[in-house]
Amino acid sequence: AVTLLQVFLYERGGQTFSLPAKAASAAILLGAAVGAGLAAARPIRWLDWLAYLNALAAVKLGVTLVKYLPQLLLNARRRSTAGWSIDNVCLDLCGGLLSLTQLLLDAGCSDDWSAVSGDPVKFGLGLVSIVYDGLFLLQHFVWYRRTAAPPLLPPAGASPASEAARRQRAAGSGASAGSGLLERLSPQPEPVADPEAAATGEGGG
Repeated sequence: AVTLLQVFLYERGGQTFSLPAKAASAAILLGAAVGAGLAAARPIRWLDWLAYLNALAAVKLGVTLVKYLPQLLLNARRRSTAGWSIDNVCLDLCGGLLSLTQLLLDAGCSDDWSAVSGDPVKFGLGLVSIVYDGLFLLQHFVWYRRTAAPPLLPPAGASPASEAARRQRAAGSGASAGSGLLERLSPQPEPVADPEAAATGEGGG
């Protein structure tokens, strides 16, 4: 809720809610409301509150499968993670690891591994979080660690042509800065003395 409030309070440039995101959110909220009504009325015998909660858990797993993709693809398209906090990813990774650890320890201590197979949503949530967080860590610390990043958002009202030209200039300046840095860091060859000049100098002395 706090993150959603920030979307409306802070500058977001040309970013908007996509049509698929709006449609999926509306469908989930509508389905949750209809499902609650059916669970309360129970027109079907097996459609009770437990089945309703299991359905919500499955929806949560489905949302988790796709909710990381936009940020992952944005990082790959920009070839940078600048302007994006890695702290949340580290905390999410810890949560996924601890969740799976608890699930496995409970099953091992009780010698009943049906605790794992009987709660596939919890197992899936932890596993999905670990996989995505691992990819984020690779992007941040390995793949795009030294990439000069373009700005996250285009200026408000900027045309697509001007934005493309600005990105091209930013990429060119980043490449020039990187090549200059490499030249400064590379060892420079020592000047080789000319044997003829050295002989002439000795004879004149």
